[in-house]
Amino acid sequence: MPIFSESDLIIPALEVIAAHPDGIDTSELLSLLRRQLKPTGDDLEILAGRNDDKFSQKVRNLKSHDTLEKKGLAIFVDGRFHITPAGQVLASEGVEVFRSLRDQGFTESQRLSALDRNYENILIEEGELTVSNRTVARRSALLRQAAIKHYADLDGSIACVGCGWDRPGEC
Repeated sequence: MPIFSESDLIIPALEVIAAHPDGIDTSELLSLLRRQLKPTGDDLEILAGRNDDKFSQKVRNLKSHDTLEKKGLAIFVDGRFHITPAGQVLASEGVEVFRSLRDQGFTESQRLSALDRNYENILIEEGELTVSNRTVARRSALLRQAAIKHYADLDGSIACVGCGWDRPGEC
């Protein structure tokens, strides 16, 4: 599982917030995101002088950095997140695009750029798997050099029997 960035948490957080019409506090959000995303590795490293890990700090940063509010995706009232209409749209329509981009290895900035686009009139089809078998013949460099030395004209040129090319070393 990848290490989550704060921006990687936006859409999953919006999904959770959208499922709580009366709002959700940061601790509940953290608990549900931890259960859903199952962070591993570096995200579980305990922060120096703290009782929480890197993952919980990133979730808490959604509030302390006002990430969701600055983007107009949620508001924080009376200690609880509430989703906005823009957040509702992103939670329902942008989630598959964002996950697909993350799973394909796109960078955080590329994924954030994708969030700003309108996909309403775009049809996206998944690619297909293709099985390919091919045989590649690699010529012996030693044999090639010996043939050039043996068959080359006095000026070093040799004509290729297969294609007629007559420049040494370029066939």
